[in-house]
Amino acid sequence: MRKTLGAMFVALITGLSLVAGGVAVAATGNHGKPSYPTTICSTWKMRGATGQYPAVVFGGAPAGSSVEKHKAKLVKPVTGVDPGVEFASKDLSVVTFTTTTVKVNYLLGAGASVSAGAIRLFGYDHQNADTLLEAPDWQDIATGPVAGQLTLSVPAGKTIGTLGLVYDASNSSAGSVTFTNLKIGAKLVRFTPCVQVSPSASVSASASASASASASASASASASASTKPSSTPSASASTKPSSTPSASASSTPGVVVPTVIDETPAGGTLPLTGPSGGTSRLWLIFGAGLIIAAAGGIAMFMARRRGATFTA
Repeated sequence: MRKTLGAMFVALITGLSLVAGGVAVAATGNHGKPSYPTTICSTWKMRGATGQYPAVVFGGAPAGSSVEKHKAKLVKPVTGVDPGVEFASKDLSVVTFTTTTVKVNYLLGAGASVSAGAIRLFGYDHQNADTLLEAPDWQDIATGPVAGQLTLSVPAGKTIGTLGLVYDASNSSAGSVTFTNLKIGAKLVRFTPCVQVSPSASVSASASASASASASASASASASASTKPSSTPSASASTKPSSTPSASASSTPGVVVPTVIDETPAGGTLPLTGPSGGTSRLWLIFGAGLIIAAAGGIAMFMARRRGATFTA
């Protein structure tokens, strides 16, 4: 009899422990490890440009250009004087806590050439930069044959406000350049809007995303077009392609939430969130504890009642 009661008592204590554990997890589950964003979102626009600098005329994305989530194909316009194309974002707000590398892969197509510094990655420490007239704060110029990677080194404590890619008029080659997997630190930068849409609206949303991207064809291409082949690649790159007022008008710096880039986070700099898939497990633990505790309690009650009846 004592052994039976002891086993029932153990079952009761085990069940209560599981219940207590489930409650503890529920209380602390949403305050676990920091959750850092893996994708950086902003507004990207592509524009074609023709005309000798400074009389540059900007238009929509050149025919054949395309934009996907992490890939952008820049095609030089087939008509016009000194054609070029730029793809840029002017509403970034990325703060660096440590020295951060910005990098992107590129691939030439249809006879494109890197000569005269025509293909570049560039950045500014402020939003809405005039990429046609302002020299960039950071830039890298492609020098490889067909494929390669461009990189920028942004010091700690800086804010990346404008970032862009260009295939400008520094040389007379036509063709296209495809840029892929642009990253700031370890975080991918999206070329299309980070918007959640319903399945029924997904088709129209993706269509509008690519349309807006192409309509944004960078002014920086035109900017480079205006620089025309310069005596040195850095000179041609210094007059970075510029974006149009419409691109800057679409951004609202006062509403942009900064993205913090810290490759070695010390904690407390970003909101804390708990695991997304732990709720079902929590309820299983909690429910199992309740069942075991209830079973143990009922068994003990029945055993004592029977014992009392037998003695009487």
